[in-house]
Amino acid sequence: MDSKTKILIGVLVVGILLIGGWRVWNTQIENKCSSDADCRFWNSCGCASRENLLCLLFELFGPKVHWEYYPCRSCGCLNGKCTSWNAIFEEAQKTKNIELCYEIRDIACKNYCLMVLENIKTKEEVIIFTDKTEYEQEENIKVIIENNLNQNIWYYGVNGYATLYSCLNNHRYALKVQKLAKLKEDIWDDVEAHHFCCFARCYVKTPELKELKPKEKILGEWDQTVYDSEAGINGKLAEPGRNRFVFIYYLSNNTNQPNYAYSNEFIIKERSKVSEEYKIYLNSRQFIPKPGISNTLKSILVNTSSKRIHVLLQFYHIPNNDEKSKLSNLNVTLCRYVPNNAYFASIPTKYLTEVYNLSFVRWIGEILPEDKMSSIIQENRIPSKAINPDGTVNLTIMFFKDVSLDDAVQIISKHGGIVQSRVPITNDLVVIVPTEKISAIANEDSVQWIDIVPGSPIKFN
Repeated sequence: MDSKTKILIGVLVVGILLIGGWRVWNTQIENKCSSDADCRFWNSCGCASRENLLCLLFELFGPKVHWEYYPCRSCGCLNGKCTSWNAIFEEAQKTKNIELCYEIRDIACKNYCLMVLENIKTKEEVIIFTDKTEYEQEENIKVIIENNLNQNIWYYGVNGYATLYSCLNNHRYALKVQKLAKLKEDIWDDVEAHHFCCFARCYVKTPELKELKPKEKILGEWDQTVYDSEAGINGKLAEPGRNRFVFIYYLSNNTNQPNYAYSNEFIIKERSKVSEEYKIYLNSRQFIPKPGISNTLKSILVNTSSKRIHVLLQFYHIPNNDEKSKLSNLNVTLCRYVPNNAYFASIPTKYLTEVYNLSFVRWIGEILPEDKMSSIIQENRIPSKAINPDGTVNLTIMFFKDVSLDDAVQIISKHGGIVQSRVPITNDLVVIVPTEKISAIANEDSVQWIDIVPGSPIKFN
């Protein structure tokens, strides 16, 4: 190679390094962007470019950081740079300029900004607002309460939640729901959303008088159940219409002088045929789940010591990249799509409630053993060619993609099975197991699917 060629190659290398360095500077330091989709909220370094390699390295190798729910912890592309919407919210709050709230493109943050600025304008210092303004029937309605006074306040609650129900003789509670009765006169009627429930009858803890310090927040939730004189002990579903929450609080632990804060209005929509959009189709069953966390899954969590659990996770729509980032920040793994708008997913048990609190999550439920077995196995129609002379059966068992095959082998061994081969590309094991152990294997959280291996019985030496 002559000297001219070497010089030309050297110039090209330097040019590539300069161009690459310029691009790295733009994305890593300046966090440049052209749309909201170019930005994300990183656990490690906050709002930055989605291509920020430094943040990715911190995310992968740095200490895990958990962020509590906050409506304005989201990112957008503002003036060509990835910026937290919280910066606009804080400026709007500082200048008391409500028009700035309309520059926020994240719906939850914009609603929060408008609510806070409206409350500053009307000098209401304890604020209450819902996570959305429209809900399906049966969807859980979440509410956030914030103390912006310069003193502590008191309310009735349990474990950081303001309660709708009461076991107390005087029937005091922190939240009530009102429905708009007459629009023109702005007349609101109380909805019997609370129930006089004690743990002897309903297995819930009695609400206690709690203290809320300045700038602290609490949550509340309503499952749209009404307990009026016609509903009975199990209640009935609230009717569609315009509603609001009322938060009842006290300026001391003397509860003879209540104060009231009113939320934004929210709408419960008419049930319609669009609910079919949320029908889940499994080989074993088809159903439309009620929004929320299933009671069966809650019971499972009470009795498990596992740090992760595989669940059915349904969304209001297929998550976009920003929403997938929010799931990733909570260490959620989406394993396989399930129609409609659902996935088999792996979730840390400690973050289950926080995952559900994401505005785009509709329902989280359990995966049943029968959801994991082919119809031939469920109906006990295993063909003779899949059964060995000793009565064992030849199966293929697929494990969820976040489960290592080494761990899968241990599960099969625990149930007296023998692993014949591994199929890494699909995370399957080909196994021989006693027939009576199939149900127990299907009960294993790590198992996704069980089917027979067609063909001749395996011969033993």
